[in-house]
Amino acid sequence: MFSNPLADRRRKAGLVAGTAAFALAAAVLGAASPAMAAPASPLQVFMEGASATFDPANAVTAGWWGHEGAGRTDSSFFSLDGKGSAASATPTSLAAQLAKIGPDAASDGSNVFVAYVTTSADGSAEKPTISAGETVGQAFGWFDGSTFDGALSGNSAANDYVDTVSTDASYTAWHNAGSPVVGYDASLTPIDAAAPGAPPSGAHALGKSILNNWPAGANISLVYYVSNATAANGEPIVQAGADGKAETAWMPFTTVAMPTDHSRDPINTAYPASYDTLRTSAGYVVSGAVAPTVKLKDSWSGTAGTLTATITDSTTGVTLTNATGSVQFMGRSVNATGGAFSDIGSPVTVTAAGTAAMPITGLVGGQFQEFEAVYTPDAAASSTYKSSPPSNVDQAFAPYATSTGVAVAGTLRVPYQQTVTATVAATGTTATGTVTFKDNGVTIATVALASGHASFAKAFGLGTHSIVAYYNGAAGIAPSSSGARAFTVAKAIPSITPVLSVAPSRLVHGMRPTLSVYVKAPGLVPTGTVTLVIAQPNGKVLTVRLALRSGKVAYVLPGLLHGTTKITIKYSGSTLVNAAAKAYAFAAR
Repeated sequence: MFSNPLADRRRKAGLVAGTAAFALAAAVLGAASPAMAAPASPLQVFMEGASATFDPANAVTAGWWGHEGAGRTDSSFFSLDGKGSAASATPTSLAAQLAKIGPDAASDGSNVFVAYVTTSADGSAEKPTISAGETVGQAFGWFDGSTFDGALSGNSAANDYVDTVSTDASYTAWHNAGSPVVGYDASLTPIDAAAPGAPPSGAHALGKSILNNWPAGANISLVYYVSNATAANGEPIVQAGADGKAETAWMPFTTVAMPTDHSRDPINTAYPASYDTLRTSAGYVVSGAVAPTVKLKDSWSGTAGTLTATITDSTTGVTLTNATGSVQFMGRSVNATGGAFSDIGSPVTVTAAGTAAMPITGLVGGQFQEFEAVYTPDAAASSTYKSSPPSNVDQAFAPYATSTGVAVAGTLRVPYQQTVTATVAATGTTATGTVTFKDNGVTIATVALASGHASFAKAFGLGTHSIVAYYNGAAGIAPSSSGARAFTVAKAIPSITPVLSVAPSRLVHGMRPTLSVYVKAPGLVPTGTVTLVIAQPNGKVLTVRLALRSGKVAYVLPGLLHGTTKITIKYSGSTLVNAAAKAYAFAAR
């Protein structure tokens, strides 16, 4: 670590129970909401007053270096979100959060230091590419030797300077001059405090007070960076990650001058106007470093459309659920690819999900309209986010309306092969794409359209069916669905054919012919049983039950008697074939 004569002004802070942070008076800085992670920063960095709790709920979003709180006596603690998803910050959760800065960050943050850089629009200044041996002053511009959990403390003296901010050049000059003890006079001029007469430091001044290092209104980022080595002059060398960039997290802010009405002067002191006017960067207001990006898309339900704007992080693309405010939707004239955008209605409030929606009206099939949207933060988000630039143009095409019908053709008895056909009619064009068929709510086929028709054949099971065809839509063509086509598939109807092994005209008393019974059904071979009820001429009745084999049974009749023999043939039926019966008779001489 490098030594700095201001170390006595930086108090370490452990994990302490949370205390509310003080916000600046509205007359000076306006109301401010809790700070959020700057776009592209891997975690939320913030300042706290009174103590460091590592809880974002206690973040100071508008404060004064070394003089936080209503009494102007609280220190400014360098903090960050040490909770993550935990209920409160613990050493374990803090270590996990610090690891988001980079793999080289120590679990206790002992090698995480503070630097300052002019805020960049894309985070490149806050996370620069690092050359071997590059020091903090070379990489970022300003630094002060603080660690992330240190603190800046001021006092009520006329020469109160709170902290010294160095550049690479000023730190090197100070080191080469023998590292003289640093102090300041009442004009915030650096002096060699231990030298006789305490003369001005001049060219070898360590740096400037943080209270006047920048003009008011400067956009600066406070950066936490990792360092595991120092240069020959003691200045920290910035650690680079595997991607060659510094391992960092940061908080953008805007500098604020001390009010000239003495409202922020130390209590019970009386200083000239110069005390205030000298301190051009005594305060800070946390601000978003990058305006969010609005992603705009359209969606359709039939021919009713909706524009949806999603507020996202400009670098990561993550949806920002804390970007409260409104979105103004704008559109060009229908079917125009150039010309001015005009406001569509009033601004739409952003939801808790980070989105805003606007219905699309006035378009008919085949027409299009180009839209854009601009996000504007409300008061609560204004310290975190800026207004967005107009979104990329979304060209919304109104789809052609469609209607879908479905028909079922073929026998509704076993064999149960049916052909299902959907017809899709589109207004002003020919429908393309696919149709999904559902039977009793279950998908049974998806078929591509050909000239507006989609067909398939299927053997439906026995029972009741309800077919609905869903046209899935295509580019510029709206989806639609048919009504239900209900039908019932019934069992097959069999035929029974009895055949004697001897021609009936040749039957004589005592003969024992064979009776064969054939049971047939369309498209299948019936199974089950056949029962023969044989009524002989002498009044006796014989019943025989036989199992079908390949749709046939055969039975050798008892010796024939003179007269007419009557036989009732009963087929039992099966799961696919109905039961049936047939009467058969013959006479023997």
